[in-house]
Amino acid sequence: IAGGVMWAALALGLSPLVAGGLALGAQAMATGALHEDGLADICDGFWGGATRERRLQIMRDSRIGTYGACALILSFGLRWSALAAVGSPWAVALALCSAHAAARACWLRR
Repeated sequence: IAGGVMWAALALGLSPLVAGGLALGAQAMATGALHEDGLADICDGFWGGATRERRLQIMRDSRIGTYGACALILSFGLRWSALAAVGSPWAVALALCSAHAAARACWLRR
């Protein structure tokens, strides 16, 4: 979905920066931002708690903390910059599809 949105946005003549933002938004909407929520929870828990029990308690909390917010800002910023830097609509669509397929393959191997 993200690759298709990026490709369509670039094909319509939008700038790579705008197309990358639209692709990231589509990806977050398609997944229900599940990956972003998990990243924020893990970062809050790992760096916000001193003991194992406290880390798990922090990760179960639905509120976002400082570490989670910083991780999301960095994650979106880096992905957005990477998408905008690629230029070719076909290369972007291929890269996004390949990244998602590789991530799924790693998850299935668990």
